[in-house]
Amino acid sequence: VSSKKSIYLICEENQLKACQPIATVLENHGFEIKFSIFEGEAINVRNNHNKFLMECDATLIYYGRDNENWIKSKLKDRLRVLGLGRQKIKNPTAVIVRDDEKLKGSIVIGDDDVMLVGEKEFTNDGIMPFISQIETN
Repeated sequence: VSSKKSIYLICEENQLKACQPIATVLENHGFEIKFSIFEGEAINVRNNHNKFLMECDATLIYYGRDNENWIKSKLKDRLRVLGLGRQKIKNPTAVIVRDDEKLKGSIVIGDDDVMLVGEKEFTNDGIMPFISQIETN
């Protein structure tokens, strides 16, 4: 078992390439990155998603296109796993919104432990408050 803190990086399959530089920065800060899994039967994909939400120390959601229901469902999933037996109540969560201005008003960013860490583009400085939150959790 790794002693590194882990971050579950959730994205849509067509956004994996855009998430690679983000994962690299987080790995350089000593975190283990778990990516969404897209291969296999739907039930296995869902089970892996729930497993990562239950086990990881933090969640980072990369929202790269206009699908408001998708991001809302991912934010709900992280709360739902508390009922499935997640041991750690706190799950620092950050959202990177690539280019959807109207989304910021429709999801609750800043609610408890959800922070917006990137708009338009990912930056090292933008992710630092999220990294600090994980390290102190």
